[in-house]
Amino acid sequence: MKVFNYFFCFVFIVFAALQYNDPDPYVWMPIYLYSALFCYLAAKHKFYPTAYWIGIAAYFLYSLYLLFDKTGVLDWME
Repeated sequence: MKVFNYFFCFVFIVFAALQYNDPDPYVWMPIYLYSALFCYLAAKHKFYPTAYWIGIAAYFLYSLYLLFDKTGVLDWME
């Protein structure tokens, strides 16, 4: 599992770097880096369940915001 954690840590860092030219990198870069951090910590056998739940709640609330935003997902479906 340690190999997978290091691999996904690397992949999430690459994804964050690719967001540099995005119109809103300040949103997406922290999302990818947050995931990379916890992949790295899991590889080091350090687990923080409260931080996981905070991240899950924040991502879920942000997804709801994107769903109901006037230029969000529901607007795309029309």
